[in-house]
Amino acid sequence: GYKDAVNRKCNQKNLGTIRSSNLCLEISLYSDHNEYAVCNLASIALPKYVKYDDDNKPYFDFEHLRSVSEYIMQPMNKVIDNNYYPVAETKLSNMKHRPVGIGIQGLVDVYVKMRLPFESDEAKKLNKEIFETIYFAAITESNKLCEGGKYEPYAHFNGSPMSQGIFQFDMWGLKEDELSKRWPWGILKENVSKYGVCNSLFTAQMPVASSAKITGSYEMTEPAHSAIFNRRVVGGEIMIVNKYLISDFEKIGIWSEDLKNEIIMNEGSIQNINFNNYLDTEDKNYNKKVKRIEHLIPKYKTIWEISQKELINMAADRAPFIDQSQSMNIYMSNPTLSKISSSHFYGWEKGLKTLCYYVRTRAISTGAKHLAMDVSKINKPNPTPEPPKVDYSSMNLPSKPDNSQFDCFGCSS
Repeated sequence: GYKDAVNRKCNQKNLGTIRSSNLCLEISLYSDHNEYAVCNLASIALPKYVKYDDDNKPYFDFEHLRSVSEYIMQPMNKVIDNNYYPVAETKLSNMKHRPVGIGIQGLVDVYVKMRLPFESDEAKKLNKEIFETIYFAAITESNKLCEGGKYEPYAHFNGSPMSQGIFQFDMWGLKEDELSKRWPWGILKENVSKYGVCNSLFTAQMPVASSAKITGSYEMTEPAHSAIFNRRVVGGEIMIVNKYLISDFEKIGIWSEDLKNEIIMNEGSIQNINFNNYLDTEDKNYNKKVKRIEHLIPKYKTIWEISQKELINMAADRAPFIDQSQSMNIYMSNPTLSKISSSHFYGWEKGLKTLCYYVRTRAISTGAKHLAMDVSKINKPNPTPEPPKVDYSSMNLPSKPDNSQFDCFGCSS
């Protein structure tokens, strides 16, 4: 973590110096010899907020996200009230400061459902507005709990930045007119000044390594790692297939065993596949299908094909609405000391509190390639009545390189 940024941009700065984080780097809370900080996390599955209008055009329902983000605050405060605390110092810290960390999972699911390439301007705008909405809603409900008398302002509210009208985006140098103008921040600041908030912190972006698999979402804010790969979590190994990609290619009419194996041969990528091998040039819809595929190729870029600089930029874009921090990884096929140092300095210059939970590297080779080669065709594939049988259960599919014994599953909200 970047200690200066953590301490300069924290609503707990009036308590003292924050010296440490959790393993996954998204929690930045004050601790000392009398009180041990505890994180209280929840994550929102974003795909549920993509809706469709009467013309079947997708849109993001910010009002629904706002209402759910407000709702979360009451049960989270009940968790703080009723939780089991292993030592007295943890209970003391939680009762005094009542920190909450609301994060998300499935950001890339939202982009795919809304037909947005990850690096598009529309995706970048949506990224900021989603986190602004969650931050606004969480503070709003915490303020209402104080106004309604259910809770008192947390113990050290007076003297905190928020008590002085300084929110997280203010610490990043953003003015209210530079925000989305979707939410009345001025009114909220007046209400917070008048009634206080019962929680000292509100947002954090945790890894969600396991729970995202339960909801069927991609992890946190990261792009898809591959169209087909194996994922190892605490419960075992799971094969992950990009259901959106399959659906799109099925609609075009080209999804097949051969295409699947060619994706495996291409390390889970579609960028270098010659789709003419799967299209019929005499099809009256040939040109429409070509245009559709041209749209899908950038839409399904994997993490290895997206600029890591853009990944850091998007983290910095949402950071003014994350008052704790973000757990994020950097993906480099061939990392060097120079590349890693450059990424850290760039993240530091952008003002991030933390940058790198893991540096992910790509597997040198996969055992699936020679098996896929037996059934893939160099020329245009022709339908066969009985396609070759391949035992995929024995295939070592391209894996997201996260099989470290040090993976943290404690922050999988």
